[in-house]
Amino acid sequence: MRSDSSYDYRNKEHRMIVRKAVMKLGGAIYSESSYLPYFIPYLYSADFGTPSEMVQLINGLMFSVKYLLDDMNEADLFTATDSLAIPFYIFQGTEDLQTPHSEAKRLFNSIHAPEKQFFSYVEAAHNPHFEKPEMFNRELLSIMHKIQKE
Repeated sequence: MRSDSSYDYRNKEHRMIVRKAVMKLGGAIYSESSYLPYFIPYLYSADFGTPSEMVQLINGLMFSVKYLLDDMNEADLFTATDSLAIPFYIFQGTEDLQTPHSEAKRLFNSIHAPEKQFFSYVEAAHNPHFEKPEMFNRELLSIMHKIQKE
């Protein structure tokens, strides 16, 4: 990476350099420099499906990066709205270097919603659904059961 201050978050190449650095520093997956430890078990899991479905998942992720990342990075969530008519949930790792915990909490506090909840995951980064799957699934199921009762 260049040592000058020419970083531009609107530039996809610049953002990808930062994302790769964040990954290497353990800020995407806590204490990991790769997603492989989380993807490999899926390849051998009967619950996930076939290896071709894993390829489809990866292709879908790459498609999203290619076609959605620019719009996503242009959005200013702090000015987009201050109120939602639907439930609002954030699942956030405390060690996330891509979306810092403090910024996620600030966004959460700025939004009014009929139901909202902030879930923090200690020793997790940007992917708590991979890093703390039991806790994530339990909390998601709790939300689903609550919604079904309404």
